[in-house]
Amino acid sequence: MAKDLRYRPLGAAIPSVPGVNFTTAANARARSYDAIGNALNAMSDYAYKKAVKQTEREAAKYAFENPVTAEQIQDAISQGRDLDEIVGDPDTVFGAVTTATAAQQLTTELQMEADKAASSYSAMIDAGMDIDIPKMQQDMRAMIDGHTDLIAGIDPGQALKYNASANTSASAVYKSALQNKLKIIQTQKIARADMAFAEMPNKFKGILQDIESDADTEDILLRLAQEGAKYVDFAINTGDKTYAVNKSEEIQGELSKAKIGVLLDFANTPGNGRQALAGNFGNRYNVLYSTLSDEEKALFRKTYIDGAKELLSLESAQDSADDRLVKNKVDGLLPDIHEAIRNRDFETATPLVEQLQKFEPEKAAKFFKVMETDGGVDNADRVAELNTLAMRRELTDTDILDAFTDREITAGTMDSLLGDLRAQKDKRFNSAVDVLSDFYGRPELLARGKYGKAPENLRQFAKHRSDMILKMDKDPEFDPIQFANDIIAKEKIDPTVNAEKQTLITTLTRTVGKASKSFFGKNIVDLDELIAEAQKLQANPEKGGFFSPGTDMEALAELLSDAKELQELRGQ
Repeated sequence: MAKDLRYRPLGAAIPSVPGVNFTTAANARARSYDAIGNALNAMSDYAYKKAVKQTEREAAKYAFENPVTAEQIQDAISQGRDLDEIVGDPDTVFGAVTTATAAQQLTTELQMEADKAASSYSAMIDAGMDIDIPKMQQDMRAMIDGHTDLIAGIDPGQALKYNASANTSASAVYKSALQNKLKIIQTQKIARADMAFAEMPNKFKGILQDIESDADTEDILLRLAQEGAKYVDFAINTGDKTYAVNKSEEIQGELSKAKIGVLLDFANTPGNGRQALAGNFGNRYNVLYSTLSDEEKALFRKTYIDGAKELLSLESAQDSADDRLVKNKVDGLLPDIHEAIRNRDFETATPLVEQLQKFEPEKAAKFFKVMETDGGVDNADRVAELNTLAMRRELTDTDILDAFTDREITAGTMDSLLGDLRAQKDKRFNSAVDVLSDFYGRPELLARGKYGKAPENLRQFAKHRSDMILKMDKDPEFDPIQFANDIIAKEKIDPTVNAEKQTLITTLTRTVGKASKSFFGKNIVDLDELIAEAQKLQANPEKGGFFSPGTDMEALAELLSDAKELQELRGQ
């Protein structure tokens, strides 16, 4: 019978059961609990810090949106309320932030108020105003102390910072105020000193004028030195070093001037000049003169001589002024005399000529003679001479009066020439004449032998000039400049408006054409081309030979002259 399998040995030993160490197990549990506790603490600390940060942000936002003002703080204090109600409890996270922010806001507001007050005082100082410095200090100190107390009610530390900053700014203002005060005082002292210095030259000279003889000089000079010392003290007492130095130099200069001035007074007395220049001042100022340096003596002599020259110049200037006065009076009388003579109104002319007689008796005599003389006959040469003078603006009433009393011009010619003379006093007339003269090539200079155009230009210029004078005589509103411009415009557009000019153009055209054929074998109509060809021939003339006389240079020159004249007349 087989054996029971449950009891069959397997060949493996049964291990022993280990013993349990209860102390080690407890330690392990404790470490586990600590780890769990630490983890819980870390989680709690993180959550707390996060909550604090969030609370601080909310507090900062609240403080920004609800700023605290100095007025609110002052109202709360006056009502006896706890400031924590306004700025928050500084012992809480939220309140600590709102309190700190409120303290900073309040400091900024009050700092601006203090700066504004300081700036106001600074502006007054810069403007040079005389500020009551003790009152300013009292006002600034009271304001800063009051501000400090307000801020200290919230944050004492912030209050200390504000107090230091505000007092530093105020100190700068105090310093500026003191400097300005000193400047004002100095300015006042300088003003008083300047008033005293204004009298200094007269005082110095007055002391020296007390010298009666050389024996008095030493005592007088001592008084003068003492007076000078007083003025030095004036300058020093201003407290301005530069002013004092400059005035000290000025005092020395005025002392010298006073001495020279007294000596000049003596020299300018009639009969004393020569001996004074030689250093002789009688028995009065010899000692004073001896105290002068060589430079001062030279200055005395130069000043005296320059003064004498200036006196002569003043006398000469007075003579010139008198001459101008006479000329003005004569110029004022002549137009009325001319007009009365032209109108044969001798009753009006006579008293005017009598007035003229006081200033220019010779010219007055000529007018009287004209009133007693009958007109003569026009002498062609004399009339031409007078007209030439008129066109050159060199005609005088003496020329006219002499010609009339010589009976070489008629009364009508004299009247015309006197009218010409009157027109020459009119600036508008002279301007118009200048315009016409320029257009016609300044023909009035032809008689001088300088330059000018053909006699035709001279005739046209003279005609238009005479027309202007007649029109000005008849119409005071006549515009000579417009007249001259109209003449020129017509001439440029159509030279045929002038019959004489057209005749001359026709004559010259024939003459130039014949000369052109003679020299070039054809009639060169284009004047520019003709002038160019003539100039070439003039530069390279044909030489004469056995069968040819060569170029007639005189005739060629005449051709050039005629061609250019024709060009001018045509306005080309």
